[in-house]
Amino acid sequence: MRNHRRLLTAIALSGALAAGMAAAEDTSYSYVRVLDGSASVVSSGGDGAEPLELNQPLLTGDRIVVAASSRLEVVLADRTRLRLDAGSTAVLRAVAFSADATDRATRLQLAGGTLQLSVDENAQGDELPRIDLPNATVYVQDVGDLSVATLGGDSSEVVVRRGFVEIATERGSTLLRAGEAARITGARWATTRLVSAPPADAFERWARALENEGSTRRSGYVDDRLAYASANLDDYGTRVT
Repeated sequence: MRNHRRLLTAIALSGALAAGMAAAEDTSYSYVRVLDGSASVVSSGGDGAEPLELNQPLLTGDRIVVAASSRLEVVLADRTRLRLDAGSTAVLRAVAFSADATDRATRLQLAGGTLQLSVDENAQGDELPRIDLPNATVYVQDVGDLSVATLGGDSSEVVVRRGFVEIATERGSTLLRAGEAARITGARWATTRLVSAPPADAFERWARALENEGSTRRSGYVDDRLAYASANLDDYGTRVT
């Protein structure tokens, strides 16, 4: 499996360098774009965890575990950006247009910790991403930025900075808009309480800095739809035509 992932890394980087002529709905691999610290991955059906590396591709069913005092960013095959804070665990249940599967919609599971998602107008899929929490499901309804977290004691939190989402529990659904937060309490028949969004914490500020860097640092060699994902490829050499 380790050698297989190294081969996929080379394929993913080569594909990104040539992506200037990519079609609107090309399949690709999700990959680790930023890794601050350390993290590991457990493959679906795998025997154990393997250390994650920068630029490493990720496959459908992979379980990502972020170590203490660490953070990472994954560019998903559907072109949304997934970020995980220290001590977080998330599973790529399905990723739209991932080259290893046929899924047309993205489904993420947050088993614990904090997840931040940035979805822009270039996102691919028949619908926008879905995030499964232990006691609720979050359906992204518009391009934007949101954070979800497990708080312990059968509680979860969703914060929307831009766009809006639908939160579904066994009691029903609730719309959450930009500038709002929701506290979801209870393992079964969870209650959802809307409050004002809290100030951005250190993890959100880190995510915002990545977005700002990605929007200003463009490689200039690829289609605008892939500019964020490929911005750091300039570090790997100079394009020759």
